[in-house]
Amino acid sequence: MTNRLSRVKLSIIVAIFVSGSLLLGPQQAQASVITTGCSNVDVSCTLAELFNLALPGSITVNGVMFSGFSPTSSPTFSTSAVVVTGMSASLNPGLRYEGNSQFVTPGFSEVEFLFEFKFDASVVAGLDIKDTSLQGSGFYKGETPINPGNPFVGTVTISTDLANLALSKTWPSTDLGLPQQSSFTLGPASSIDISPTVNSITVTTSVLLQPGADPAPIELQEFTQRFSQVGFVAPAPEPATLFLLSGGLAALGWMRRRRNG
Repeated sequence: MTNRLSRVKLSIIVAIFVSGSLLLGPQQAQASVITTGCSNVDVSCTLAELFNLALPGSITVNGVMFSGFSPTSSPTFSTSAVVVTGMSASLNPGLRYEGNSQFVTPGFSEVEFLFEFKFDASVVAGLDIKDTSLQGSGFYKGETPINPGNPFVGTVTISTDLANLALSKTWPSTDLGLPQQSSFTLGPASSIDISPTVNSITVTTSVLLQPGADPAPIELQEFTQRFSQVGFVAPAPEPATLFLLSGGLAALGWMRRRRNG
């Protein structure tokens, strides 16, 4: 009777160890964001921090490192005000660019901003990039329109180019419609399929805001670029998981020795 109770107790202990390891495994494998050279650690960076030549910033999302940021045209706005946030989602990492009132047209002048960066997915074997997509949102701030009924108040165009593969796509210009329009969405998000998949490439992104016949300013609030991953890699066991598994195996061994003894 005593031996039977001991075996039951040990079975319960082993079950706790194993179930605990199974619970801890997925929790430890959740997506993460890691930044370098940025003040808002492991959350976001400003464009100024990413463009810093002395200490270049980088953002790593789901094991994909985005680095080597460089403007290919001189910014006409404060890069310190534009915030770039790592967007972590299962096999769909990305970057969100928040304009914070910087992507705005001054009167009849257009605003165009081009920059490039590199992504490196080789740090996680088997999770190459298969496509990239863009989506934007914002609002039109016409306060004193010259021509209240003129529908041609401006357009917003976002484009991306993956030069290494000679792939490029321009998302169609979004007509902001009548003056005083409060919001618009550039989308739905479409994508560039990358075939074959790659683990490292240079991406060039362009943002173009063009006013129309009415000089009232237009603004792009934010846009998001995502990169879909392919493949599967079993996550390496975390220390807590290894501890629970080893504890369960030790208990099984001890129970076997008692039974043989």
